Formats: sequence, C-alpha cells, structure tokens
Amino acid sequence: MNHSRRQSYRVKRTLVTLLILLAVSGLLQLPIRVNADNENPPYAYNHCCDSNECIFPSECKRPGPCSCRMPCDFIIINPYAQVDWSSFGQYRAALHNHTTHSDGHTTLPDAVRDFYNHGFDILAIGDHNVVTYRWDTAPTGALRSLPVLMSTEEKEAIYDGTYGRSGIFADAIFPGHLGPQLRRPQPGGMISIPHVNEQSHPDRGREHILTLWADFNNEPRQTPSQVFYEVERLGGLSIINHKGRFTRAWVHPRRILRDGHGRGWVASNDPTIIRRYVEFYRDFPSILGMEIFNSLDRETQWDRILWDNILMRTMPNGRKVFGFSNDDAHNCEEVGFNWNVLLMPALTESDTRIALETGAFYAVTRVDRRLRVNHLRPDGRDMLYKGNERTRFLLEQPTPGIDNIVVDNNTITITGRDYDRIQWIASGAVIYTGSTLDLNLHRSEIAHNYVRAQLINTTGVAMTQPFGIWEACSYLASEPAMP
Repeated sequence: MNHSRRQSYRVKRTLVTLLILLAVSGLLQLPIRVNADNENPPYAYNHCCDSNECIFPSECKRPGPCSCRMPCDFIIINPYAQVDWSSFGQYRAALHNHTTHSDGHTTLPDAVRDFYNHGFDILAIGDHNVVTYRWDTAPTGALRSLPVLMSTEEKEAIYDGTYGRSGIFADAIFPGHLGPQLRRPQPGGMISIPHVNEQSHPDRGREHILTLWADFNNEPRQTPSQVFYEVERLGGLSIINHKGRFTRAWVHPRRILRDGHGRGWVASNDPTIIRRYVEFYRDFPSILGMEIFNSLDRETQWDRILWDNILMRTMPNGRKVFGFSNDDAHNCEEVGFNWNVLLMPALTESDTRIALETGAFYAVTRVDRRLRVNHLRPDGRDMLYKGNERTRFLLEQPTPGIDNIVVDNNTITITGRDYDRIQWIASGAVIYTGSTLDLNLHRSEIAHNYVRAQLINTTGVAMTQPFGIWEACSYLASEPAMP
C-alpha cells in the first residue's frame, strides 16, 4: 500500500515538473517587447548588429534581430552655461606663485610687476605657510624674510592699468636684469586674490594645499582634512597642488615597474591613491579641483591620468573636479608658461570667485610632456624642468584658445583659435577628434558621466573643464534570454 502511494506521488511530481518546464520554455519563446506603450521607444527590435549598436553584445553573436540603440536625449551639465561668449572677457589668472616671503627668489613687488607685464589679469601669491593679503599689506605666517611690500599708489596703478602707461608710473620699466624685458600687451589692470596661502604642513609636507579667501595658517602635523575643514569653516576655497609630488609619479618616470608600465602610470592608476583624493572631494565641497599642469610639467605629467580616474568616480555622483594650470613661479624666468583663462563679465574679485566656483574657465599650458608638446628643446634634449633664459623662446609661441562653446541638440561644439585638433576625452581615453561631439555616436564610450576636451597644437594645449553627461532615456531591465 505504501509502495503504491509513493509511486503515485512520484508520477504526480514528474507531471508537475514537466508542466513547469513546458511553461518556462513557452515563455522563453515569447517575443521581447521594449517600451510597448511608447510610440517612439528609445530601443526597437530590429536587425542592427551590423551597425555595432546592440545594447547587449551577446545578441550580436547570433543571427536575427537584436535590441538596437536608438537616438536618445541627454542632459548636459555645461560649466560654461552662464558664459556669454560674445560679451564676456577672457582673463588670464596665475594662482600659484612664490616670493622671498617663503622659498621664492623674487620680492613681492617685483613678482607683481612681472606678472603684470606678462599680461596676466589676476594674481594670487601663494607663499608656503604665509597668508598674503594685498600687495601693500604685510603678510602673516612663517616668513623667511622681512616683508617687502608695494606702495599703495603703485598697487592702484597696476589695478587700474595705468602702470607703465600714464600717471606717476608712466615710464616704469620692469624687470630689467631679472628677466625678459616686457611691457603689458593689453589694456586694463591686474587684480589680486586676498588671503592666499600654500598650506604646506599636511602629511609632513607631502601635501600642498592652495587656499584662497581663507585667513588662517596651518600647523605642523595637521592632516589635509583638518586644513579643508578650516577652509570650509571660513568660507574659503582650495586647490590641491602638484599631486604627482605626493604620488611620486614623476620620480624615475621611465623605470618600468610592472606590466610594461612606468612609475607614473602605476601611481596615477593606484586604487589607494585614487580613493584618497576621491574621498577628499566627496567630503569637502570647497575643494575646487587639482593642478593638472605645473611649471614645465615635470611633476604633473601623469596627473591628467589621475584627474580622469578621479572624474570617473566623482562625476557619476555629480561632483565636478576642475583642472588648473599654474606656473608655480619662484623667480621671474619661470613666469608665463601656464595660466587659467577665466570667462567673466568684468574683471572683479567677485566675478573671479564665481568663475572659479562654477568652472567657467579653461587651463592653458605651453608644455605637455605626455602629448609631446614642447617636450624637447630645439637641440633635441629633454625640456628643462623650470623656466630660465634657455626657455624664453616658448613665450613667443602661439597657444590654443577657445572662442565659443555651444551645447545644443545632444552635441557639444567648440570654436577656437591656434589649434591643430580638438580631442574629446571620456573615461581617460580619446573617443573622438573634431570640433563637434555628437553624444549619440559615442554613448557606449561615455561610461562615467563626463567628457572633456583638449585643443592641441605643436606649441600648446588648452583644456576645458568636464561636462556632466546624463542619458535621458530608458533601458531594458536585463539582457534578454537566449533562445
């Protein structure tokens, strides 16, 4: 009796199993419908594998239809959205420089005159562990020399642009024996940023943090987080300088460490290093970004890789990290190789801060060792690490500039000058070369919600800030089953 019951149970279980298998196999034969209620679905069930636009690569390995990518709208976060390119001025800013108040070799007045004659419009003096206020006001902090200041009358002449042109300083010529003989090439004056300091104590001096509009000085043994916290408390801004010095990416850059890569590549792709900076940017909104060019690109030549690695992790969360280009000049011969072009309605301190906070600027350099721009001297030897009388020829060379950026209809178009090519970067790789980027043609390559552009010629590079990219269309929830 028990035997017959067990046999009956087995038969029923087998029938139920067969019914389930038949039902499942039947379901698998059902046609896949994508957004059936949408008259214009972003994806359709068509033959498109030949165009390499399948959503799921496995579908292209079998004959027949696949789920195609169709044109899609994008939300583009444009850092230049508030820029009126027809009326805004383009102002050159030098944000990282030194005087005899720390380890520089030029007095503060001489440094100011030199940047003015090089055609800069905005100057921040960032001496190590010294707060610089205005050029006619004594700085505070760990001064290495007695303060040397500019007279208020001379400061005002530089502010209003009459220095070297009219008034009591009409015949002023500078710098004479200190560097190349220059006169300011354009009208208008040069203004300062107050409360600037290159905080150089964090992590026993390995991390240098440029702070702006923040009247304080760091203490020995402070951590970077403590400095960033104080900047935020005071309502200031900060930039992390020459990260390659901390990561040591520039030390023996040609030495192969592993997998055929040198120290620079390995350090800039190190997950621990990347995580360190991503956490800083996540925790402290007042950090504007990082230097991507410094001096003649010795310590920063691998920092563009690190920048992209950081953007790949911050931009999906909407956190923009801006790139800066600075001379880090310690004397007059080291001026004029890097700058940031701020796009502003007028040359004022308030507009300067707005441009820095919103990313309405682009970075320019005369030397990019990774792109092989001025990486060699005319005699074929490697470019020097710092500017001197043998690098003056660089100051006469044209550099790229940007005249307009238009974001429209899922495209970004750049109009510029003095460039040979425009490259578009996403996830650390060049995805397109040309003046107009069509996002629909490069959707699969924009995997981390950003693109940036670089204008290149043989004697200079101009880099935009990152554009946030978000697709405004729907997706299949999962990959369709294989029949």
